[in-house]
Amino acid sequence: MCVGIACEADRIAVTASGGPGGRLFQSLFPANTVGRAVVRMFCAGFRQPMRIVISGVRALDLALLLGRGDRREVILLYQSIPSAALAAHALRRS
Repeated sequence: MCVGIACEADRIAVTASGGPGGRLFQSLFPANTVGRAVVRMFCAGFRQPMRIVISGVRALDLALLLGRGDRREVILLYQSIPSAALAAHALRRS
């Protein structure tokens, strides 16, 4: 599973690829405590190995929140990049 997360000032954009059937999932969450908790629950719901690429505002905070877990690799990028491009970056690294 490859996940791209773009942390913006007012929202968290998530793009995931490689789930059942290789489907693509995209969603937006508020950039607040509730939004971060929902993203954490989303990532915790997958049992397969994950590569998560995070960029943008408060990326380090989210990386620390999501980094705990077996078979999970978290990559931080300090440029602001759309979540779909981050998921594609994660796929290329696999």
